[in-house]
Amino acid sequence: MRALSFRTRILAALACVIACVLAPIFVVVYSAIRASMIEHAEVSLETGARVFAQSMRERDEQLLYAVRQAASDFGFKEAVATGDVPTIRSALENYNKRIGASEALVLSLEGEVVASTIVELPGSPIYPVLSELIREAEDTPFARATVVFGGAPHQLMAVPVEAPERVAWAVMGFVMDETLVAILKALTGLEISFVGYGKRGRNAVMPLPSTLVPPLRDALASTLGTNAEVSEPYVMHLRDAEYLTLKIPLEAGGRHEVGAVLQIPLEHGGQFRALGNRLVLISLLALGVALVAAFILAHGVARPLNRLVTATQRIAQGDYRHTVEIQRSDELGALATSLNTMQSAIAEREDRIAHQAFHDTLTGLPNRALAHDRLRSAIEHARRNGNTVGVLMIDVDRFKEINDTLLGHHTGDQLLIELGRRLRATVRASDTVARLGGDEFLTLVEGQNLEAALLVGAKLKAVMAEPVKLGTVEVVTEVSIGVSVYPDHGEDAEALLRRADIAMYEGKRTRQSPTAYKAGREEEHLHRLALVNDLRRAAPNNELVVHYQPKIELGTRAVTQVEALMRWRHPRYGMVPPDEFIPLAEQSGHIRALTHWLLDTVVRDCSVWRREGIEVGVAINISVTDLTSVDLPSIVEGRLREHGLEPGHLTLEVTESSVMRDSGKIILMLESLDKCGVRLSIDDFGTGYSSLSHLKRLPVHELKIDKSFVLDLMNNTSDAVIVKSTIDLGHNMGLRVVAEGVESEESLKLLRSYSCDMAQGFHISKALPLIEFIAWFKQYEQLRTASAPPATEISRIKVL
Repeated sequence: MRALSFRTRILAALACVIACVLAPIFVVVYSAIRASMIEHAEVSLETGARVFAQSMRERDEQLLYAVRQAASDFGFKEAVATGDVPTIRSALENYNKRIGASEALVLSLEGEVVASTIVELPGSPIYPVLSELIREAEDTPFARATVVFGGAPHQLMAVPVEAPERVAWAVMGFVMDETLVAILKALTGLEISFVGYGKRGRNAVMPLPSTLVPPLRDALASTLGTNAEVSEPYVMHLRDAEYLTLKIPLEAGGRHEVGAVLQIPLEHGGQFRALGNRLVLISLLALGVALVAAFILAHGVARPLNRLVTATQRIAQGDYRHTVEIQRSDELGALATSLNTMQSAIAEREDRIAHQAFHDTLTGLPNRALAHDRLRSAIEHARRNGNTVGVLMIDVDRFKEINDTLLGHHTGDQLLIELGRRLRATVRASDTVARLGGDEFLTLVEGQNLEAALLVGAKLKAVMAEPVKLGTVEVVTEVSIGVSVYPDHGEDAEALLRRADIAMYEGKRTRQSPTAYKAGREEEHLHRLALVNDLRRAAPNNELVVHYQPKIELGTRAVTQVEALMRWRHPRYGMVPPDEFIPLAEQSGHIRALTHWLLDTVVRDCSVWRREGIEVGVAINISVTDLTSVDLPSIVEGRLREHGLEPGHLTLEVTESSVMRDSGKIILMLESLDKCGVRLSIDDFGTGYSSLSHLKRLPVHELKIDKSFVLDLMNNTSDAVIVKSTIDLGHNMGLRVVAEGVESEESLKLLRSYSCDMAQGFHISKALPLIEFIAWFKQYEQLRTASAPPATEISRIKVL
């Protein structure tokens, strides 16, 4: 055999050397790129997994908030408390439509189904879960579980129904369907699949809603292991594609366990195969050149490849700040461009995810979590520098009425966006404005003492009070603002937020904002909470009593009516003034129960004294909350019928301010009450803002002048003018006029000269218990019918 020439062997050796050099380079580059791709995919997968977990937590919070709101609706609670199954079922169907629930149930405290929107409940997979769900909810404020049926998982939320005591459980289900996985995919950038495992992982995997195409879904079900435990990211082969996969178990419940499978595709063909072909071509060309060519190739290829490897390692460590500087027009340059584009996209996605995690999605303002972090940082900075931090808690008054009844949720959202913009534009750029949720905002002003913070609050209140144009509607909002300051009112963020919140509710109660937190208010707040808690037991424990204050006709001095005034004898705090517990009852939702008790007691007592020959009517006060109750007329008619009392003997007094809250609905309610035959009176007239155009539309029978105009009637000419004008106005409109707060015979005579119809006050009598009133009335009538002059009558009866 003829020996190979030296040139051939040199060429062969060079070819072998180049091949031996290029082959490892090719393997290293390809492996590094693939490893880098996997590392990048792991970063994206981990980032997406955090977004997925955060999104599921926010979904849980939103669903729980919606279920709690539904369970706290007064009409719903009242229907549950009274066992009105048709109304409960209607409410459940309404909630299904309104909050997007797929099923809803009401369970008794023993776990029995009271009402359900599920037609065949006993055969449903939900049914076996209910008892376990209720047992869990008894130990926690709520309970949740996940049940698979109908080809999709359903999240069940259970909360107590309190009216005001716990009377039942409200359970609502929300389907986790294709729409949900599509939304999650848009947020995370991942393929999302829900899968159902057999109980404790013993049975086959069930494919549930997924963003994968149907063939890949089936492949996923057959490839995925039956172990539902959380996994480390791993590469899964589905048909001809590779996916970096992460299994996350969701909360288990019922007969299945539901898990989420998060995947990101590994697309490593295309450019990387082309790169391999080019490397082979370079190797073949290197056989025809000398060492210079090999050196040039080594220098020209190894250096950019090293840059690419370095860049991929840097990207894998989370550093996206530097670009890959390779100015080439070949595949290496294209790969560098792709890496630069990829790291820019990853950085942008992580920035967007971080922003969503710490900002309110509606207004774009910082959310509660970011606000807490900034407050803690501001406190630390102020502590080091001996500075102050002002905390302003802001709540929109009557937002629920605007949102639910007047304009709708979309307009309510637009209003919140505008209010947030105004807050941000009013304070300094260095200050923080956050939306805590619902209609609550928070403003942090660093370096501001209490006086300065209150000035900021006054400025914010004025800005928020400016009309907001929403479409064709102009809305005027009012806000309540509470202020606390570090270090005067607390040393940590939680204390400052809590005390600003207490001050805000104090301002809402007194209608004076901004309101600064004062020492002891926290104890007062706890005291009010205790009163609210005890208020629901006041009537069952016989702690409530009714006193009656007489009203006299100024023409005859005859007592023709009394006003019923509720009193609360608290076993611990003694006599609680009505001015203290009535507002608490209105705020907590107990006022309707108190009104029903008062109505029943007063009608019964009136029947008692009328059987004794005392022909005296009775008046009771009705709150604005009562006037929004559609069943009030039927309740009034029922109480009158039960005790055999004529409707004309009962007068319902409504305050002038309550009539103006929602005049259209209130007028309709007053018309319904008028049809019942009861008398209607406007109480505290002169203290509200009603106009004559509204007043003439009201089906009322009398005006009651507020005592603030009567107490100093003899010494204040302005009050005298107001009282006389009000009496003339009432008479011209065909109404009787009552003056309250009469404390002297001179005031009584002056009112009589003004042609006032009736009067009440301490000069006539204080409010008396039933037995004392009956005795007082009999003595008063004896003196009235005697020959003594009126002044002597009143003074003598007061002595008795």
